[in-house]
Amino acid sequence: VEAVGEPEWPEEIRLAREKEVLGHYLSGHPIESCRALIAAVCSAPTLKEAIQRYCGETDAGRRHRTTVLVGAWLADVRSVGGERPGRLLTLDDRSAQLVCWIDFEQFRAYGDQLGKDRLVFASGELALVRREGRDAEYRLYARQFFDLAQLQQRQAQALLLRLQSGFDAVPAIADQLGVWRDEGGVPVLIDYVNGSAAARLQLPGDWRVRPDATLLAGLRRLLGADAVQLRLRRWQAQPSARAAAEVAGE
Repeated sequence: VEAVGEPEWPEEIRLAREKEVLGHYLSGHPIESCRALIAAVCSAPTLKEAIQRYCGETDAGRRHRTTVLVGAWLADVRSVGGERPGRLLTLDDRSAQLVCWIDFEQFRAYGDQLGKDRLVFASGELALVRREGRDAEYRLYARQFFDLAQLQQRQAQALLLRLQSGFDAVPAIADQLGVWRDEGGVPVLIDYVNGSAAARLQLPGDWRVRPDATLLAGLRRLLGADAVQLRLRRWQAQPSARAAAEVAGE
């Protein structure tokens, strides 16, 4: 019998199949493809570095109370009972793990974003929790959660397109952008390169667009993945209201 050749699976499908069959990822991890995005937007490029930077104590012995944004894989979601029933989330990025407790009401509010085995972004305060009879663990007291699309829309600064050698694709680009035009959106920049010269063009203000995932996917199919870049601003860590009150009282 002659063997039939089949194309290699894309990485995300291969990893999903590994998890489905083996119960864990074998040849890699889905979060690796998101490292650059996490490093560009979040308070630290990894959970380990976020813990090192923001989970210490002040000279006065008080715990830092800084709101941070972390990006990680939602490795586990389980229900807990007792005095504080809710859901316990385990965030993992292969450098460290964070545990995050939320009540059922908060879980319902963010249920669409908090599916197991997906990338999630969470903002909150970090702390090292020590309880009698238990191992110490790092916890994130999360206030907000975002999926990738929500984070991109929130932190987007500009949409940069690269156009090479000719204007044949311009009508199709205009069609793609036109569907998502939004005066509250981000500006569109075009790097045009024709082999002998290059220029950066900014479309007029009435061509600002909402950076929806569907728009980005369509433009990447049209121009190529490397020709479409959504520029994002870094999350700015702010002291919590409690921290501000403590500083004001000193």
